[in-house]
Amino acid sequence: MKRQITAGFLAAAVGVFGLSPAAYADTTTTLTATEMAAAVDAIVTATKAASVPGWTADVRFAGDDVQSKLSVDAPNGHASVSYNGQVQVYAVDHQGMYGVISNATQRAALKSIGRPGVRYVYEVDKSVDLGTPVSFAGSDTFSTISASKVSHDDGTTDYTGELDEQSTMTWRVDAAGVLTGVDLTDEFTFAFSYGPQAVTMPTAAQSISTSGLQRVTAAYQMPANLKNAANSAASAGRAKSGSRTTKVAAVRAQARKLAQRLGGADAGTDIVRVTNISNGVRIYGTNPYTKQKISYQVTVSSSKKVSVKKG
Repeated sequence: MKRQITAGFLAAAVGVFGLSPAAYADTTTTLTATEMAAAVDAIVTATKAASVPGWTADVRFAGDDVQSKLSVDAPNGHASVSYNGQVQVYAVDHQGMYGVISNATQRAALKSIGRPGVRYVYEVDKSVDLGTPVSFAGSDTFSTISASKVSHDDGTTDYTGELDEQSTMTWRVDAAGVLTGVDLTDEFTFAFSYGPQAVTMPTAAQSISTSGLQRVTAAYQMPANLKNAANSAASAGRAKSGSRTTKVAAVRAQARKLAQRLGGADAGTDIVRVTNISNGVRIYGTNPYTKQKISYQVTVSSSKKVSVKKG
């Protein structure tokens, strides 16, 4: 059963299902797996047609008070996901996703380069598939099991089947055969509606790429990261017993390890750099936005004393 449409924060927001049983049942029949497969095929066809202009899904997790909503502007391939009325995620079909930047350090970093208006980080993700309501409803699984069919006097129908010993799924269908809700026992609910949706995507001024945000943040943290890397390299040298050469090797190894993690390749940037100097290492960097330059030298003396010097 498909419970996710993407990696990262959109999958967590929309990988759920929902409905409530109808109050009055007129007729109850039992469908074989073959009959159920035919019923599901008909529902899928009707639902896909209904979702062409756009659609929404109201999401509820069992035992969770958060109200989530997925709104899909199908013609433009845009979608938004909100929690308690606040949009947290935007998605572009088969392109990627925008997530709200809530981290205080990242927001301070953006402010430091004169971009306080940036609110979203964009991550390329070709696997994003907005699909249709049936994309979330587990149709592949539901079409392979026997189920009960309850036909109501208003033309609506409920289909209920056991997925396993602990899980029961119900599909609610309107008089036109369109899926309006799905319920999975004790887990989550989905309620669908259909029609054009207005999803206003973030502008270029309001967004930044994932790599761009990494670079801005690394630049903002560069002074502290350089100092920490220098002090840590010095500590590694002091802790290493043996000759001066052995201590120098320890200093250089630790400096490179931290520089790579804090502002180098592991951080997705090249802001923090390391170069060998006589009997030690130089750790340095330039903020590409402010042009601030900072440098530390960590050296081992002939008496095997390790020192840190700024500049």
